[in-house]
Amino acid sequence: MPQLGALKLIRFDGSGLFGSRAVAATFSRSGQLTSVGYATNGGADALAGAGDALVAAGTELRDARLNALKREVEFRTKVNELEDLIEDAAE
Repeated sequence: MPQLGALKLIRFDGSGLFGSRAVAATFSRSGQLTSVGYATNGGADALAGAGDALVAAGTELRDARLNALKREVEFRTKVNELEDLIEDAAE
């Protein structure tokens, strides 16, 4: 809260490739800065996450045709059931 304390600048240089860097600051009730901390995540975590996403996308592509066929069979089964109900109601 600038109206309660002096303006403070906290340097933040960003992060490198596949990295993330966060700044955390704690202030007292009077608005004074009491602590500053930096947190970084390494590139290996981001690379592993990208690898997991690629595997999931590959699995989705592999199963797409089978899932489409299953939906088609389910659709045709429901259409046949509906036609049977309509015929029974007409009789």
